[in-house]
Amino acid sequence: MTSRPFGPADLRQTVMLGLTAASFMFSASAMAQAYPSQPIKFLVPYTAGGTSDAIARQVGQRLGDVLKQPVIIENKGGAGGTVGTALVAKAPPDGYTVLVTLSSHAINPGLYKTLSYDTEKDFKAVTLLANGPQILAIHPKIPANTLKEYLDWLRKNPQESNYASGGQGTPGHLAAELLSSMSEIKFQHIPYRGGGAAVTDVIGGQVNAVWVTAIAAIPHIKAGRLKALAVTTKDRLAALPGVPTVAESGYPTYAVDAWVGMFVPASTPQDRVDILYKATSLALANPELKAALLAQGSEVIGNSPAETSTSVSSEIRLWRKLIAERGIKPE
Repeated sequence: MTSRPFGPADLRQTVMLGLTAASFMFSASAMAQAYPSQPIKFLVPYTAGGTSDAIARQVGQRLGDVLKQPVIIENKGGAGGTVGTALVAKAPPDGYTVLVTLSSHAINPGLYKTLSYDTEKDFKAVTLLANGPQILAIHPKIPANTLKEYLDWLRKNPQESNYASGGQGTPGHLAAELLSSMSEIKFQHIPYRGGGAAVTDVIGGQVNAVWVTAIAAIPHIKAGRLKALAVTTKDRLAALPGVPTVAESGYPTYAVDAWVGMFVPASTPQDRVDILYKATSLALANPELKAALLAQGSEVIGNSPAETSTSVSSEIRLWRKLIAERGIKPE
């Protein structure tokens, strides 16, 4: 076959192809560099007013300042957080839809027989924002001032062992179940649709005790409407330095440290995950934000995506085992 000479038309075509390729490369590079170029949505899979919502709003404001883009909070509650979580799993993996959720994210795989998503495969971890410690608090009428006194009273009055939590399978519920297992005292669980409602009924005297987040309990403890007996974390809370841990109170291996974390759809480009993580780290370093979280009973965590992923996987195994042993079912 005879080859034809390379002429002006070929030169024009070669130049055009080169320009097209260069344009594509520039556009792809610009896209990567431009993120974020629009508002970011924090989807909280719980109703407004809870721990994850409060922390999402506080962090979102600071993150927006760092990224120079607004962070919008959207609440999609239902089924222990699984409704909103499923929406994020199916969202475009572009870094603009971020799940901000509680440690129920690691509890739900053991609690629900079937989920429309896979907690480990359908999400990439960004970071854990802050811890959400649980507090055991009782109505002031209960004749106990320490955890030991309370448990001794329950042994003598087993009919009084009722307690409220923010819902079936929540960190507060499982924190109570862990102590029930260790103390060999059967507690009567009364699940509510949120920690606020649980606290209200304990203050009103309808229920004797509540296992709930520090954010929900601290204002009422300081006002004398609730009596705090113990916190679930391995260390005492800066906001309640006089309240001992469960571990200090006779159960040295006990520790339940709930958290609020950030996750994105699994196919989100890693460079965008890294941008989110670094920007969130800067937001969490803000002294005013740190002080506000401490006053609520929460402390900044801010661990890396890899650390977060490892931690969540470990917790999934831990809670799955406890849920199976205690026969805990969803509502």
